[in-house]
Amino acid sequence: MSHFRFQHGHRSKEQVRPVNPEIRQYFDPDLPIYGPWKLWQTKPELPSTEEILGTDIPGDVVALIPNCISEPWTSKEKYLEAHYSLIREDSVAPLRNAVARVRADPSMKDTPDVSIYEKVFVVGVTLARAGLALHIQFSTRRAGKNISWTYSNRLNPGTIVALTPKRNAFSSKCVVAVVACRLLEAVEKDPPEVDLFLASPDDIEVDPQQEWIMVEARAGYFEANRHTLTALQKLSKESFPLNEQICSLAKDIDAPEYINTAPSLDFTPLSESSTLDVTRKYDIIKRWPCQPMGKLDESQWSALNRMLTNKLAIIQGPPGTGKTFTSIAALRMMLSNKDPKDPPIIIAAQTNHALDQLIKHISVFEKNYVRLGGRTSDPEIRKRTPYEIRQNQGLLTIEGGLMTPMKKKQNKIAAELDKLLKPLAPSNDSKPLAASLFLDHDLLSQDQIDSLQETANKWQQSNTPANTDPLAAWLADCVREFDSEYAGDFGFVDDDIDLEYEQLKEIEVEHGKYEDDWSSFKTRFFPLSPGLCSSNRAKISRATVENLLKEKDFYKIHKRYRGAVYDYLRGNLITILAEHVQRLARTYQGCATNFQIGRFERDYCILQEAKIIGMTTTGLSKYRCLVSSLKPRVILIEEAAEVLEAPVAVACLPSLQHLILVGDHQQLKGQCADYELTGDPFHLDVSMFERLMLNEMPYAMLQEQRRMVPEIRKLVAPIYGDILRDHPSVEDHPLVPGMGDKRSFFFDHTAHESNDSLSSKVNDFEASMVVNLLAYLVMNKVPAASITVLTFYNGQRKLIMRKKSQNQNVSKPYVNILTVDSYQGEENDIVILSLVRSNDHRGIGFLTQDNRACVALSRAKYGLYIFGNAQCVSKHSHFWRSVTNVMSENQQDPRIGPALPLYCTRHNQETLIQSLKDWNAITDGCNKPCGKDLPCGHPCPRKCHGSEHDWVSCKQRCREIRECCNTPCICVCSPPHTHDCFCGMGKDSKTQVFDAGSDWDDFDRDDDDRDEKVGPITRPRAPTRAATWAATSTADEEAIRNVEGVRRWQAFAQGGAVVDDYRRAGLVVGEKRPEKDVVPVELSVAAPVEGQLINFDDDDDRQDVPATEETRPAAPAIKDLLTYDGAGDGLVEAISELQDTLPTPLEKDLMTFEEDGHSRVGGASPEEDPLPVVVQGHDNLASRPSPAEILLTPMVEEIVIPPMEAMEGQLIELS
Repeated sequence: MSHFRFQHGHRSKEQVRPVNPEIRQYFDPDLPIYGPWKLWQTKPELPSTEEILGTDIPGDVVALIPNCISEPWTSKEKYLEAHYSLIREDSVAPLRNAVARVRADPSMKDTPDVSIYEKVFVVGVTLARAGLALHIQFSTRRAGKNISWTYSNRLNPGTIVALTPKRNAFSSKCVVAVVACRLLEAVEKDPPEVDLFLASPDDIEVDPQQEWIMVEARAGYFEANRHTLTALQKLSKESFPLNEQICSLAKDIDAPEYINTAPSLDFTPLSESSTLDVTRKYDIIKRWPCQPMGKLDESQWSALNRMLTNKLAIIQGPPGTGKTFTSIAALRMMLSNKDPKDPPIIIAAQTNHALDQLIKHISVFEKNYVRLGGRTSDPEIRKRTPYEIRQNQGLLTIEGGLMTPMKKKQNKIAAELDKLLKPLAPSNDSKPLAASLFLDHDLLSQDQIDSLQETANKWQQSNTPANTDPLAAWLADCVREFDSEYAGDFGFVDDDIDLEYEQLKEIEVEHGKYEDDWSSFKTRFFPLSPGLCSSNRAKISRATVENLLKEKDFYKIHKRYRGAVYDYLRGNLITILAEHVQRLARTYQGCATNFQIGRFERDYCILQEAKIIGMTTTGLSKYRCLVSSLKPRVILIEEAAEVLEAPVAVACLPSLQHLILVGDHQQLKGQCADYELTGDPFHLDVSMFERLMLNEMPYAMLQEQRRMVPEIRKLVAPIYGDILRDHPSVEDHPLVPGMGDKRSFFFDHTAHESNDSLSSKVNDFEASMVVNLLAYLVMNKVPAASITVLTFYNGQRKLIMRKKSQNQNVSKPYVNILTVDSYQGEENDIVILSLVRSNDHRGIGFLTQDNRACVALSRAKYGLYIFGNAQCVSKHSHFWRSVTNVMSENQQDPRIGPALPLYCTRHNQETLIQSLKDWNAITDGCNKPCGKDLPCGHPCPRKCHGSEHDWVSCKQRCREIRECCNTPCICVCSPPHTHDCFCGMGKDSKTQVFDAGSDWDDFDRDDDDRDEKVGPITRPRAPTRAATWAATSTADEEAIRNVEGVRRWQAFAQGGAVVDDYRRAGLVVGEKRPEKDVVPVELSVAAPVEGQLINFDDDDDRQDVPATEETRPAAPAIKDLLTYDGAGDGLVEAISELQDTLPTPLEKDLMTFEEDGHSRVGGASPEEDPLPVVVQGHDNLASRPSPAEILLTPMVEEIVIPPMEAMEGQLIELS
């Protein structure tokens, strides 16, 4: 019973609750035991040194009891012992094998299975509420790459590691530890840092100079199993409900006891969309309603019957059949018929993501729930965690609780530890440890201290400061600062992401601290400094040093030995301090355990008021004490077939009356770290759900799927047969844009697989094809969020991600690119599947597992596109042979082949993609011209595309008439621009410019005004031009267009153009030559190149004759004037006194040369039209460098401008 205590001066009130004694009893080692006591029940939570080194295994053989999957267990004790031995081996074997490999080859580098960290040093001690941890630094040099810690699964909290002194290399010494904390800001330091909880306080060492090697097994995750192991030990001491069904496989399954007591249930919660009168109650044991209620189909209704009336209910839900929907219906019924005094219902799922999805559905009709465990990413669900509920409820005090007294004890230990480690703390000045410290710990005698002090006093006035320690004076330069010599940047490339982001967050959330991040539990940190060591690197034996220490007068010890003596004394002192730290750690760990019990006592008060409590299956073990104290009667587990048997078994609390397992054993199995434990003979990967199904225990199966179109559903028919039916709604799914009527297709190829740097399988051709299809679909307006790319191999996932980032059409939108194993329970509109495996003789690995293939093929709603080697996968798998047969059964329109069919609805044309180069012929339509006008009125220059034109840039001239000078706008249509110009010529200006639409004869210009109104072309000097473009290169686009506009129109108004417009030039062939000198419409002044101009033939036969060296002058100098020849022969003439001395331009170079401050333009070859470049740093033509020495600096990109209407003989730009 609770009572309230009001706080003076505050509005809040403190709620006082009594302690639940059952929580402390759970941890009581003296409780009675059900059954005989065995050795496995006494094993420590963390593996011992002997387990990791393998010295506890007689004959190198681990004795394991296989999982019995085809017959009943002989006893509960045998059942629990078998699963304990298998889970323990699965937890320990990866690290044991990793240590064995390092012991055999101490200098080995990282492998895909083993991470080795060298130069490991203890740099501090961390006190947290959960225990005492060592803070270490380490080097990742052996990884051979830079670690991307944000997305890496290295050293996650809860990971088990093994450490050994560098010189020992696991030959005899091994320290087992668990990663306590891995803050991102800590591991991204140089060197990285983490905190470790040691398996045994006796292994704690605090010598910052001791170098260690640390080994991590990349496979498995110990934290997921450690709580299951302790829970199995606890279960062996308890009664085991449902033993007859779970162990003995009794097929007669009664109703739960609480249902037998009150069998009449109100079906009102199912009244939605029902035509029946469901307000009445039904005795569900005697008479279950025949007709489905609500939106449940017949198979779901039958499953609901079993879920409510069987104390062990097994529900199989194939893909898309509504497992969660049926579970929610059952929960609604149980909650609505629940007595207020009944304990909460427990729900669990394998992952946080699946759990949160289930809770979201529940929250619609039940707000009084609690989310127990990790920090959920959903803000609404986060409000229902114990931590957030406590913040809103005000102060809660547990009368006689353990939290407050344990905090006080831990603070007292922290003060003692501070005093003990203070001498080893870093200081501003490097000096030896004080002589008095060695005296206090009986490492030096008083006589030795006196000898040091006496001699120091003699030298103090003239040689050393007055406050110098006598030991420091004696050592002088015999010691130096200890240097751990961490290397800096190794020059490595960045590491690839180890895990999908969601997988990594799953680990961090589930196996982080109980309710908050590490900083909330970190009470004190005590840094340790390595200090000083002997400056004499020569090795001096321990016996020699011990003999020297017999000398009472230390100044009789020769200087060459003094550093070694100090090292010896310091080492012994560290050993003594470590023993004290070990003693404090044992006491502190006891406080931490009691503190945890106190938190359970506090949170029990919150949980007991909830109607439903959700956690992961790992949480069932981790919080078993807390859940057990609530005495729940009902536990429902979603995706139960994906959970190993042991985590479900430990959920069978003494109070349990009703266990509901929902899942599908034809989909993903539970995961094991040790592959040798999967399959025959151990079968650790077989879940309780699958084992009970294999032994034909009663179950219900959902039979109507609402996800896949029939064309895709047929692919999983070899697994489910004709039982799985289609709901009519799946016929309404739309077609996939750009794919015609092909809702599924198997692109068959023979490109071989390979291995990446981590030995994961990859297929480069497949990855490229997948990314191109992904880009094609996105360009066809398929939302990126509606597409998921799946593959069976993590290496292929990384490769596809890299190629996606390099494809400009799909680099930006986020697309789920995941492994099949991480996509259980998910779905999307379109799935692209990469099978990877393609070889002649090596098999297909994971693809032989039908359950993985089932998941891969059943995620898509209305579009599934597979890339793989059909012959290879069919050869090694009966299931894949069935799939390829189904996809090829329609000979007229097969869904498999060596060419991927794409369909353009605009032109009713099918395009077949057989190779990567075929993608170049299309964007997102077909290879025909688009044929539609852009918003500006110009025709779209692109090939057919399904997307709108808002992303298409028009490169043609705008030609809108500007009001300021009545001239056409010369800006390109895209990007958007204004028609304002900066020519300085208003409508009243006397300067006239030719209008392309006017008549030649109407153009009013006197010949006498030529020099004044139609001057020569403006040709700025090269340095000026370079400076102009350098200044505008960093400006915004509008500023650049303004600069261009001013210069172009100033030139245009004078009958010329700006020299920056380097373009190919030619002659217009027409009906008639102008009778007089006229202003050219557009004049290109690129340096003339032989063969580039078209010579007008005098015979009027209009043959295009390339200009020759005789008819064309050499490249003109920058300051030369170019004039239009009034005779009409179209020749460009250069007038310069330096023309004859101009050197022949280098082929393919268009450049400027400097002589006396004047720039010259070089030429270019007719083969291509290069951008302008500048040769820098040469004063005259004589110093012209060789081609290899020329610095090519592009100055302005070429602008493609179609010619305006022009008369015969005008010099214009070629198209």
